[in-house]
Amino acid sequence: MGTALRLRLRNPPPIFLGRDEECRTVIEALDRAPVTIVCGSGGLGKTSLVSAALHRRTPPCVDRTLAFSATPGDRTGEQLAKEIMTALSSEMGAKGGGEGMADTATFVASCVDLADALDAVIVLDDLHFVTGPIVRELLSSAAAYARRSRWIATSRAALDIAGIEGQTVNVSGLSEETLMELAGAWSKNIASQDAARAARDANGSPFWLRIRLGQQNAATSDVAGALLSGLSRRAEAWVRALAWLEVPLPESALAVFGVLPEAAELRALELRGLVERVPAGLRVHAVARSLLVKGAPEEHASVAEALAKSTEPSLVTEAIRLDIAGERATRAAETVTTRFTRLVAAGQAPRLWQILEGLDDPRLLGAKLACAVDFGGGLPFEWALEQAEPADPATRLLWLRALELSSRMGDAADRARVLAREVEGSHPPIAAQAWLLAARASFMLTRSDDAIDATARAKAVAPNDLEVGARADAWMARAYVIVDRCKEALALCASLESRLPSLDLATRRDIEELRGTVFVNLGRTRRAYDVFVRAKNEGLVSVAQRSVRVRLVRGSLFALELGRFGEARRLLDELGRVAHRSEELFVFHSMNEFRYWTAIGDYETAEGHLAALSRGVTTSKSGYWSSWSASPSHYLGVIAARPFDEDFSARPTDFSLTRALGAWHEVRATGKPTRLEAETDTEVLDSAIVLALARSNAATVRGDGGAAATHASTAIALAEEEGLVLWQADGLLTLAEALAASGSAQLGSTALELERVAAQLGARRYMNEAAFYKEVARGADADPARLDRLAAEQPGTHAARRSRALLGSDAELDHVDAKVVARARSSSVKPVRVTAGTSARPGLGLDSRTSRVWLPNGSQVDLSRKPVAMKILLALLDGGGRATKEELVIKVWSIDDYHPLRDDKRLQVAIGRLRALLGDDALVETTEDGYRIAPDIPAYRVLPDVTQPS
Repeated sequence: MGTALRLRLRNPPPIFLGRDEECRTVIEALDRAPVTIVCGSGGLGKTSLVSAALHRRTPPCVDRTLAFSATPGDRTGEQLAKEIMTALSSEMGAKGGGEGMADTATFVASCVDLADALDAVIVLDDLHFVTGPIVRELLSSAAAYARRSRWIATSRAALDIAGIEGQTVNVSGLSEETLMELAGAWSKNIASQDAARAARDANGSPFWLRIRLGQQNAATSDVAGALLSGLSRRAEAWVRALAWLEVPLPESALAVFGVLPEAAELRALELRGLVERVPAGLRVHAVARSLLVKGAPEEHASVAEALAKSTEPSLVTEAIRLDIAGERATRAAETVTTRFTRLVAAGQAPRLWQILEGLDDPRLLGAKLACAVDFGGGLPFEWALEQAEPADPATRLLWLRALELSSRMGDAADRARVLAREVEGSHPPIAAQAWLLAARASFMLTRSDDAIDATARAKAVAPNDLEVGARADAWMARAYVIVDRCKEALALCASLESRLPSLDLATRRDIEELRGTVFVNLGRTRRAYDVFVRAKNEGLVSVAQRSVRVRLVRGSLFALELGRFGEARRLLDELGRVAHRSEELFVFHSMNEFRYWTAIGDYETAEGHLAALSRGVTTSKSGYWSSWSASPSHYLGVIAARPFDEDFSARPTDFSLTRALGAWHEVRATGKPTRLEAETDTEVLDSAIVLALARSNAATVRGDGGAAATHASTAIALAEEEGLVLWQADGLLTLAEALAASGSAQLGSTALELERVAAQLGARRYMNEAAFYKEVARGADADPARLDRLAAEQPGTHAARRSRALLGSDAELDHVDAKVVARARSSSVKPVRVTAGTSARPGLGLDSRTSRVWLPNGSQVDLSRKPVAMKILLALLDGGGRATKEELVIKVWSIDDYHPLRDDKRLQVAIGRLRALLGDDALVETTEDGYRIAPDIPAYRVLPDVTQPS
């Protein structure tokens, strides 16, 4: 990984003694489980131990390690958590700002997923500073779910984390002998008695040993009191100022206090152990800091004043903290109000919130709301929603954003319109953003006309603002799709593409997100895929946890529609591990799983995901989701011959795909094209494909084979143009229906093409459909044994239903099924009479035309030269699957009377030979008075004539 220097693991000290056993223990713990804790008092060298263990571990993992440090000021751990997410996403190639922690569980899962994807080792130093739950939840989830990543934390106190039993490595003090050896290595000319005294005074701590060795007065035992002894005034002033910081001082800002030690002095401070270099910069060692900040509160003012002038966001945040701690509220409020927008944008919201949380100063309301919006969840967000609507327009806009993020869309949309109208004259930029907020909220409520109006007003208020114009057009395009103004949506997407180079990074990222979503909604999956791939390649991917779930949701959708089922299954499995933690993820996961299992042909599993999808949509109360939630039910109705609800009425807000699928379902279930005739052509590609499929089926039902084939071919061409392999397979299946129902000679070649596409997909359902039509195309040469196997495989599918019907079994047929079966019965497949068995399992059948028997295991037996076995089987089938010994003897040996003493023995021998020929004794059972074919399997006889027996 090309990790930034501030996040790289530091090398262990060149001289590292006395920790070989602990190193081995840490390595063993890392090899054994995902999470390891290194625990011990301050100054014992826990961080150095971790570094040494990771450098010694095989296979090498240092280059895959990201190192983070908790700080005293980040008691909730939310700043650290955000840094972890940002770094992990950055390593995955993402750029931009975060999108908050709206859902802690999803955030945690995303971190674990990203770390696993990177095969990363995550080092979290000094976790004793963190008292909030988020980092502990992260480690607990890593312990339970991490597959490839490793997480190692240091702390002075034991950490109560579920799932890490046996994974804590306790570090004790070094022996005086080891410390003396270190003293000799660090100070080459030290006398042995001085080394012994320093080792004794250090009390097992390498840190205090360094401090003791650095004192000029080696005779004193007052180690704490002599921390700064021997330093120049400049170095002492700098260290005292640095000690007030709860965050590391970036190396780019070392001179922020107005004094700066020379390079040699800095190096001496590090060697002495007083100052330590961590990934984010320099800081006073925690043990020394606790001593140096006691007293002298007057130093707050000068340090805070210096920090406030910095351009480094973390230092400005420290200035605010110090001013508030020093009761300089006015200066703190001034810094907050002038800098909070940039601080939040730079990722300081968690830290800033911790500082401002308990303050009721009205001057800080805007900053606190900005932090809450950045969080998007948790306690800050709950606080924001409890506030009354502010009077200040800018602060009010932030409050409305909180309403929007909390899914109070109706309230947000209406209040945003009020705000926009009020400030159009006085604050045009705020009015423009309010109109955009109203547009987004209206769209999510499927109030498309209101959304379109709001976007137009945003552009009118800020006609020269490129960002506002781009965002307005992007949301307008989304709304246009819902109201079937698809050509206008496509035109806006093209216009937005030409404007991308003139937009800033964050706006470009959001616009590409919206353009890609428009293409998804228009059914143009290939174009959407291209947009998102290009955005990723150009670094326009959010670094927030949302990018992880978007990758899984979109990735599985694209893989499904473009025919990459192996990839789809892998992504759906990943998505499934986190789907239950987010309402949005749950809905999309259920939808994509439904699409996968219907393509595979496992309708039972598909129905389970359909039920889950319905629950999720109902719980969400989202107008947007409910607009397409009926789509999967209709699709299942189409492919599984489910009844159509005659009372169903498409709502004006339903997506065009939902309406098209409803029309298709009606055609197949009722034979009526009522809803189909009400639909018009559309630019929504998947809807256009479905309408063509529905028109083909309608033509098949009314007996117009030419029109049926033409409409199906149109659907296939549209799907091929966009690379939508699943819809292409449905198109070929529909074309095969049209050709089969009309008796076309082209059925065979279409079945072969369907077989090719099915093999590309790896979807069993389409393979079976192709096999069915290959048999139908063979006409009189169709293999009833193959139909038998198709009838038993994947119950409910077209191939299974129609095969059962052709074999004479009961089957649920829709109007298209009936047309296909009727034609096949009359001109293709020889009639078959079912004589025994009712299960859907593969059965036993005798083809009287060829004297061959097919068996449940798929094999066939030739009885043409086994006349006795042939006659026994015919007698059993003619008797409904069973016959008495008397009936068998009379029919097999053509005699007029039956004598048990004469005939039972030869019948028993003949039955034994039949069983041996069939290869399974269980297929022919003995009864009290004779024999029968096993009742749990179906049994068939293909008659030699072409007339269906009564």
